[in-house]
Amino acid sequence: MNIELNFNHKLNNILKITNNIHSFIRKMQDEYYKEFNKNFLVEGNYGDFKLNQDDYNNGLNKKIANFLWCMNLLDNNPTYCEIGFNTGFSSSIGMLGLYNKNPNVYIFDYGAHIYIRPCIDLFKSSFEHRANKIEYIEGDSVITVPKFIEDNQNLIGTFDFIHIDGGHDEEFIKNDFKNCDILIKKPGGIIIIDDTNMEHINNEVDFYIKNNNYVELFFLDLSNFVFPHRIIQKK
Repeated sequence: MNIELNFNHKLNNILKITNNIHSFIRKMQDEYYKEFNKNFLVEGNYGDFKLNQDDYNNGLNKKIANFLWCMNLLDNNPTYCEIGFNTGFSSSIGMLGLYNKNPNVYIFDYGAHIYIRPCIDLFKSSFEHRANKIEYIEGDSVITVPKFIEDNQNLIGTFDFIHIDGGHDEEFIKNDFKNCDILIKKPGGIIIIDDTNMEHINNEVDFYIKNNNYVELFFLDLSNFVFPHRIIQKK
């Protein structure tokens, strides 16, 4: 019973923190939402609480808590990568979780939406004082990430953390996984793969655990959430 009470107390503290992070990011995002009319569609729902839907909102908080937990596992001066930036919600969570750890941040995004550049600019202005560097690479990750690897051979096997949330078609997922497997640190590098509710994405995670020397990490269970992610670590 004491173990359960301690866990629930810790979980409540985590959810309180993640609610504060939601508020911070929403306030930050309001700055660039002003540039678009209220009917403008912003893709993605990572940061959207829903009125009177406690299960959904609790699931979002658990995703953020998992993300923060991973950031806590990283040493100082980590090399951090986002494949798929969109409005920068998960990237912002990462930076908040890496407070005073001075990461080197590499962001890859297709850049198809007109709001991406304002979001990148706002992200940099909000967090560049907390990072050694923030580099944004725009274009199709099927092309840009292999080109990055070719041009930065010294960074192969050095990435402490990668978040895969780019194109969700099977071609993109397979290529992003293949490239991330080249970049991730061995042993110990951590990868979060978003939207594993999609069968082909979930299957790809299973494939890498079985065939490419990864172990799955667990913190807060997202199996019942509509948009789960999974966390794997290189052996």
